[in-house]
Amino acid sequence: MKTLFSIFIVLNLFNCPFSVDAQVLVNNIEALTPPNGYSAPKWSPDGTNLLFTTIGFTGLYIINLNERNNIITLNTLPGAGYNAEWSEDSKNVYYRQKTTNSMHFSSIETKSIHILTKEITNQPDINPNGIASNCSAIANSAPIVYTNTKSLLIEAQTLDKSKKWIVTNDPGQYYQAILSPDKLKVLVHKDGEMFIYSIDGSGKISSLGKGIANSWSSDSKQILFFIGEDDGHKITGSELYLCNADGSSKYRLTNTPDIFETFPSWSPDNKKIAFSDDKSGIIYIANLINN
Repeated sequence: MKTLFSIFIVLNLFNCPFSVDAQVLVNNIEALTPPNGYSAPKWSPDGTNLLFTTIGFTGLYIINLNERNNIITLNTLPGAGYNAEWSEDSKNVYYRQKTTNSMHFSSIETKSIHILTKEITNQPDINPNGIASNCSAIANSAPIVYTNTKSLLIEAQTLDKSKKWIVTNDPGQYYQAILSPDKLKVLVHKDGEMFIYSIDGSGKISSLGKGIANSWSSDSKQILFFIGEDDGHKITGSELYLCNADGSSKYRLTNTPDIFETFPSWSPDNKKIAFSDDKSGIIYIANLINN
């Protein structure tokens, strides 16, 4: 059976045209990094930094958006950038790390690193498949969502681990679960399509169609995603889109044959987006207009 990681990589590449209800554009596109294979930017909660990795999710890097002249390397570990997440105070980054014990058994563990001191802390209580929702959880009853790597269903449990339940009761192999900011909905992926499920396990709320989503709006009403195209061997194009969480509308944000936009991330105020170019490995930011 394919691992969750390999499933995510394979499903990045697909042809999936669909009708678009209206057009929303971005402007003032600005390159933040040189073409160095960078990918998957994530805005810090305080809006001052971008976290990103490289194509293939190797390493963790940040850039200060006020200075924009220095890329800081946090680590260069394989897989560290896969679902890495900011802490709520924007001071630490949580990430996955593969470790091997004295008996040569390997496992995936969660660690955090302080962005200034680079102090690393083990996080044994955090499921490495549910880092993002764990970072935003405060109350003991807050839901933590993750993929069960054996059943490939999306599950949830409370922060204090007193309750556990299945979110996706429909059959299939699910991946990349993203909890909404209001903690009432979960965006999930299956077979290259996006779905919204109720966090309480009561079932599917909406079907959003083809795409790979990466970011909710702060009001939990809209989602940023990208659609890639390939020739059977390599990616040949990718564009950014925005859709309503109820599936009512889809909007195309970009139309750039020379830039393969992937992994869009909303700024905390929802006025800007960051994204990566799979072709050049450049991280960009842009203004979102007609939002």
